[in-house]
Amino acid sequence: MNEFTNDEVLQQAKANAQALGLVSTAYVKAKGLPVSDYWSFVGEKFTSGWESLQGKGALAAMRMFALNMVSVGGALDSLSGDERRAEAVISGWPSTEMAEGFGVDNGDADSAYAVFDAIAGLLGLKYQWSRQGERVTLVLSQ
Repeated sequence: MNEFTNDEVLQQAKANAQALGLVSTAYVKAKGLPVSDYWSFVGEKFTSGWESLQGKGALAAMRMFALNMVSVGGALDSLSGDERRAEAVISGWPSTEMAEGFGVDNGDADSAYAVFDAIAGLLGLKYQWSRQGERVTLVLSQ
């Protein structure tokens, strides 16, 4: 018997994934460790799952970066580019309410964007991100 719709499961999974990222950030912060080091470590551990995108270009990689952010509760505002340069704008990550509930501010939560540093390096791409208000712009380039 399936009591839950796929949409209910998806929404709960996204909330749980976001909560896990934020509570991990809160834990690392509470232990007095650099939050950015934690997220860099996570990114380094995840690189092996991205090898199939080597040589596919910036847009293919950015599409997956954006999908990952949406899968943990963000919203995709825009995605554009080509093989040489791509950009995605993400909003809603982290959820202000959820971050505050875990005692995490945007500065701490934004360290999570470091997860893509090692992945971009593996793919031979340069990676930058910046926040303006509730929107974060991710850029990949050759």
